[in-house]
Amino acid sequence: MNKWNGRYFPVLLYSLLLVAIWVASWIMGIAGLLSSGVQRNESLLSAPGIRWALRSAADSIEAAPWGSAVLCVVALGLLYGSGLLETVALVARRKPLSHNRKMAAIMSLLLFLFCVVLVLLCTFAPWNVLAAATSGFFSSPLAAGFLPLSFVVVLTVAAMHGAVSGHYRSLSDVLDGVCRLFSLFLPAFVAMLPASGLLPCLSYVGAGVYAGYVELLLYVFPFMFLLPASIKGLL
Repeated sequence: MNKWNGRYFPVLLYSLLLVAIWVASWIMGIAGLLSSGVQRNESLLSAPGIRWALRSAADSIEAAPWGSAVLCVVALGLLYGSGLLETVALVARRKPLSHNRKMAAIMSLLLFLFCVVLVLLCTFAPWNVLAAATSGFFSSPLAAGFLPLSFVVVLTVAAMHGAVSGHYRSLSDVLDGVCRLFSLFLPAFVAMLPASGLLPCLSYVGAGVYAGYVELLLYVFPFMFLLPASIKGLL
């Protein structure tokens, strides 16, 4: 018998929840017909429900934050492949660093501080490039582009550390680290497929919930679930 692999728990959980919503909508529809002769909710296991599901499935899947998830995993892959995560772990454990690793850590830290200062200069006076036209952080270009901007900073710092420490000698070294992270987080990407249908199905059957933070939690949970085991395996 195959051993249970806990990495697939989010995929199975979301898939079972999606099936449960479909079955529950059918049961509630039958119960409404038997009690009052009127179907009070939209059953997914009906002709209109199946037509709606087929029409909206592609839109729901495309609406999932695939790009943001890819950027985060690639950024983590760069941190791993460049040896920066290992350097941080060694410093946290107060282990001695080799000369190359120490120089890489110092130069990466200086480059990171330079990027932070540059972003602050672009945000506040006198440049105001990333500031909002009106007051408020959430309406500013910095807030809108925070994720890709953070990715550029990670890419720059990781490239510096990898080049100085010797972890990055060719483009294949960069891609190897990124691809390894993708293999570790692949179950989380698969879990995004059933997750994309949960809230639309709940809304269709008349049990809609506040989508903002709930939707974010549905997509983030599989990655956070896999993160401890992934970091442990890398370090």
